[in-house]
Amino acid sequence: MPSGSALPPEIELARRWSVSRIVVRQALIDLVKDGRLYRVRGKGTFVRPRKLEYIGLLMQTDGHVYWDFFSALMQSLPAEVYGPLVINTADEFLEGLRRVEVEQRIRQLVRSHPSVIVADGKRLFPFELLAGAADREHRIIFIQRYEPPAPLTFPHQTVLPDYAGGGSLAVRHLLELGHRKILFLTSNIPDLVRWRCEYHVFAGCRSAVIERGLVPECVLPMLRYEEGTVEQQLSRLFCSRRRPTAVIAYQEYFAPVLFRVFAQLGLRVPDDVSILGIYNTPWAEIMEVPLTSVSFRPHQRAAETIRLIKDPGLREQHILVSPELVVRRSCGTVPTLKGGAA
Repeated sequence: MPSGSALPPEIELARRWSVSRIVVRQALIDLVKDGRLYRVRGKGTFVRPRKLEYIGLLMQTDGHVYWDFFSALMQSLPAEVYGPLVINTADEFLEGLRRVEVEQRIRQLVRSHPSVIVADGKRLFPFELLAGAADREHRIIFIQRYEPPAPLTFPHQTVLPDYAGGGSLAVRHLLELGHRKILFLTSNIPDLVRWRCEYHVFAGCRSAVIERGLVPECVLPMLRYEEGTVEQQLSRLFCSRRRPTAVIAYQEYFAPVLFRVFAQLGLRVPDDVSILGIYNTPWAEIMEVPLTSVSFRPHQRAAETIRLIKDPGLREQHILVSPELVVRRSCGTVPTLKGGAA
């Protein structure tokens, strides 16, 4: 029951659970002694607000994608929380030799009985280690990603970005500006098994193209960003008659390479080609032409996570935070291509 709520009368509890009032009365006495309930003379018995002790935070804490959310979460933690105990679960820790060390630290965290465990449920995360903590006393909240290999059998909550909505938002904006050839530049080929975030962003992009009655394969070509070859690939692509008029940069740190290639080809942003970023990282603001970008609203996600942390009465809640478009100067109307190409 939520903190501060009143329990039904003893006779109602006895009838609901088919036990005697003596059993109910003794149970209530025991719960009052344990500090779970408190009584107010003439008013009844109430659920005592449970003071938060500390939380376990399992996520990557640095980098241009993670820092805004992590810092917003840390700044918004309730005053009664001490800690939190932070365990860095960066990909290199979960895939490499340090995985054993990280798993051992997670086991120690579970044995220490934190009030709440907040975890980035990425594909490689050891979900099975949290099963023992997911009881009435220890709540599990997955943030950023939720990619278990199979449905989880223990209670949990989620606060996730709407990645597909972000992809759809990006493409709809470019289509409204008149673009009909949009390059999706990504570090990984979107694959539902290995790269779920990229997959859902790209799937959202495709859905926006299909909604307009267009053919995704024609409107939305894809290029994988690979060090050493990407500049040559981009140069060939943007020298062709059917070159894209806009680029969606899945990682915004790709933008310096795009600006460099466009400068070599005599193309200007946004007059000749538009660039739209994903994640609205600091890279978007420091470019020579600041990037329009899709934000997955890290501060809103942090606020929703804090709301779940503060309210132990919320058991199974799954929150999808909608994205927003941050408009800057890198997108313009579709240009007339040089050389007569349309």
